[in-house]
Amino acid sequence: MFAKNTFYATQKSWGANCVVEIDESLFAKAKPGPGRPVPQLWVFGGYEPATKKGFLVTVPRRDAGTLLPVIQQWIRPGTTVHSDQWGAYNQLANIGYAHGTVNHTLHFVDPNTGVTTNRVESMWQRAKAKFKAGMGPTNRNMIGDYLVEFMWGQRFGKQHAFYNICTHISEQYPVLQ
Repeated sequence: MFAKNTFYATQKSWGANCVVEIDESLFAKAKPGPGRPVPQLWVFGGYEPATKKGFLVTVPRRDAGTLLPVIQQWIRPGTTVHSDQWGAYNQLANIGYAHGTVNHTLHFVDPNTGVTTNRVESMWQRAKAKFKAGMGPTNRNMIGDYLVEFMWGQRFGKQHAFYNICTHISEQYPVLQ
């Protein structure tokens, strides 16, 4: 059902007439001072504001060679993709996506085009706040699982978690009569 370290609405989601905001975020950074160095942990994600569906994927680097295949895996060509001006995204228009950017040194929302990444960045803020508030020490090997749990709660809510999981199991494994 879920690939390791990801949550998704439907693989190859969205398409024409949809806007997906994309961004990458640092979830673990090296601590200064003596001791064991902590390697950086990057998470890449996309969020479609109209449906409030998204995906989160841990990635080893945030270069074009890493991020463009992830984009192609999760977002259909023809989708309008909004991003910041990170250089890894420069080739999106060449591989089948309408691409709009916002320059964060000048604006949060581009005044001419309306392009923003505010909602995907808000998703990062909520995810990180959940990790800090209630989970205690975070096991780096389980970050992918934490992300899946976070996105599940965002999409289905915690109040009906048991009902939702039963519904998904019955859809995946229907009872034949």
